[in-house]
Amino acid sequence: MNRWTSCYMIGEIGSCHERFLKEAKSMIWDVDDSEYNCANAVKFQYFSDSQKVSAKRHAPEYADMYERYRLPADWLPELAAEAALHGTDFMCTVYLKEDIAIVAPFVKTFKIASCDALDRDFLNAHLEYQKPIYMSVGLLTEPELDTVLRWREELGREHLKLLYCVSAYPCPLDEVNLSAITRYDLDGFSDHTANPVMGALAYAAGARIIEAHVRAHLTPRSNPDFGHALDPKQWCTYVKNVRAAELAIGNGLKQTQPSEQPLRKFLACASS
Repeated sequence: MNRWTSCYMIGEIGSCHERFLKEAKSMIWDVDDSEYNCANAVKFQYFSDSQKVSAKRHAPEYADMYERYRLPADWLPELAAEAALHGTDFMCTVYLKEDIAIVAPFVKTFKIASCDALDRDFLNAHLEYQKPIYMSVGLLTEPELDTVLRWREELGREHLKLLYCVSAYPCPLDEVNLSAITRYDLDGFSDHTANPVMGALAYAAGARIIEAHVRAHLTPRSNPDFGHALDPKQWCTYVKNVRAAELAIGNGLKQTQPSEQPLRKFLACASS
């Protein structure tokens, strides 16, 4: 299997496993099942207490839905092992400080969601495990983003990387605003558009870590992640587009390309 290194691709499964372990394992296969349909990482979400998460988010009306799709803790070692069989990194976002220790043994890299981007205590709790952290920065205003950028400067990019994000599900095209990646020197992009070309555009805008939601062919429309997730075929196209962008962006140096070389004989000499 071809392992790409320029852009780190994360397939986010979210709630699309429908709380079936067999489906969750099958989706790891969907995310990583071909030379081009190749994820560097597959990501899930874990929380031990739906009531606590809904209270933290000031959204008690979501408690039942969170419980419906909550991933059981005893799935974590099996999912991590399944990802390892594919040579794919296993990632898992948590929302409660006490859950960090539960996922830490299984992940190479932590991912913090936008809703926790301003919680320095939560970030510090992740840092205790001395693993790299990716953090989305959706929802933030420019002054709030400046705070997080200072944290990255303090900690170093090897410890904290920031992913541009618009926390809308799905995100309207006229609100994606990918130019913010370059403007604020962000490291990556967490995508909620379900648009197969968006990853390639984000790469062109400077993202070198790209996360997109993926669903199964049989994920029902009632699933809360359905509207902003790519089906396996779309995910394959999405990754192919990113890999094409990697090749096309190049190094920016103006030079005669190998394919041009035979045509140099047609070049008129500049007059002195």
